[in-house]
Amino acid sequence: MERAHLERIFIFGNSGSGKSWLAERLARVLAKPVHGLDAMRWKQGTSGVPRDNVDVAKDVDLISRNPSWIMEGVYGWLAQVALPRATCLIWTDLPVEECVANVRARGRQGGEDNEGFVRTLSWTEHYFTRTNSSCYLAHERLFDSFQSRRARLSSRKDFAKYLAESGGSAQD
Repeated sequence: MERAHLERIFIFGNSGSGKSWLAERLARVLAKPVHGLDAMRWKQGTSGVPRDNVDVAKDVDLISRNPSWIMEGVYGWLAQVALPRATCLIWTDLPVEECVANVRARGRQGGEDNEGFVRTLSWTEHYFTRTNSSCYLAHERLFDSFQSRRARLSSRKDFAKYLAESGGSAQD
């Protein structure tokens, strides 16, 4: 795989689809910083309290202007900010059942309480029926319209193959 396409990588997909896992492994292999959209979206130290959308979009835009990065998250509206500068788009498109199982296995995150965790599970389960910029159809539109290198990873085998082609492995 040509390394030039791996300068600015954007990874999106459903909650629990392995975005962060893949981003961390690619970051080790490619020596690039990882920027998680969740960390930018939510007020630090809170459970589900969003930051101002304009401020978050400005942060994503600023990061996307750097020469090298990996960005990951579910938010289609934020992907649209970074994608004009991305050189590679990866859609982690695992089956919803696997995403839900992964969310259950990782448990609560970021100060999330039990109620927030239940909301996260419901959010994950409804990937195909949601009608916002973070739903399956919105992700599919973003993926189909992206004009540079792209990959759709629909199984753990796809993840392993992509990592191997990038110079790494699932164990990295």
